[in-house]
Amino acid sequence: MVLDPDSNLIAGETRADLLLALSYFQTTEPSQEGRMSFTGDVPGDVALPLVRALKRIEAQQLLREADLVDVGEGPRSLEERQGAALAELIDSLAATAG
Repeated sequence: MVLDPDSNLIAGETRADLLLALSYFQTTEPSQEGRMSFTGDVPGDVALPLVRALKRIEAQQLLREADLVDVGEGPRSLEERQGAALAELIDSLAATAG
């Protein structure tokens, strides 16, 4: 998702705006299956950059998956897509941390 390592943008939004929005998140302890839940009461104006970035990432993932569709394989659920988008966003933030 990060196209330019020297850029301050991730998925079209600034790192600072994304980190601010994520700072409102809390996590649960991982379940035995390794799943975690994220919750947060993010103010609307703070949440907008995060929502836009996640939608852009999800759209790119869907485009990549379209080329991989197999007749026997069903599409991922909304929750799976959203989780994958959040994971990619966090990976991108970590990769560009300076």
